[in-house]
Amino acid sequence: MKKRYAAGVLAVCLLIALSGCAGDVGQTDKSDADTFTTVAENRQTEQTNVPTALTTAPSSPETTEPVETAARAETEPATTATTVADVIPETPDAPQGAYNGTFSSATGTALDLVVRWAADQQEDGNYAVSLQAFVTCYGLDIGSRDAQLTVGDATYTFPANEIVKSEDEWSEVFLGQTAFTLTKEEMTVGAAASLSWEYKGSYSGKAMPTIEAAGVIAVG
Repeated sequence: MKKRYAAGVLAVCLLIALSGCAGDVGQTDKSDADTFTTVAENRQTEQTNVPTALTTAPSSPETTEPVETAARAETEPATTATTVADVIPETPDAPQGAYNGTFSSATGTALDLVVRWAADQQEDGNYAVSLQAFVTCYGLDIGSRDAQLTVGDATYTFPANEIVKSEDEWSEVFLGQTAFTLTKEEMTVGAAASLSWEYKGSYSGKAMPTIEAAGVIAVG
């Protein structure tokens, strides 16, 4: 009887021990879990607390525009006004001939035309005439344009020179020249001559579209 009782107690104790082991399977000690959790949290905290200097890319150095100083401006060359050079046509030799004369305009200003001519008789009895035109003026600035000479029934056109004269001294400037032939009869009677120059401007306050000089070319 005692043996059965002892065996029963032993069986009960064995069941209790086995049930205790079965309850421990798959469970983790709370202190260990807490340890794992703390370690993980510490690692996360270390990652988030990395110094900013290590995670931020270095910024590019600031650039500033160069400042022009007063000293630099003073060294720059000063701009000077551009002046137009004078254009004074070269005066050719005066016409030569046995007969010669002069006639001019009368504008009432310092700007006038002066015409000089010279003639020589040829073997056929006709006359070879050379004519030169001049402008008398103070300062003058005019481009090249044509001048027109009418002698009797004939008309001759020749280019008049560009003139740029800045000096204030009154003088005579060569304008242009031409040559033509007159018959013995025309030279004997006298051929009316007129030189017209398209000035197209004003001088001394007087408007003068055209300046004209008239005279007579003749033997006498």
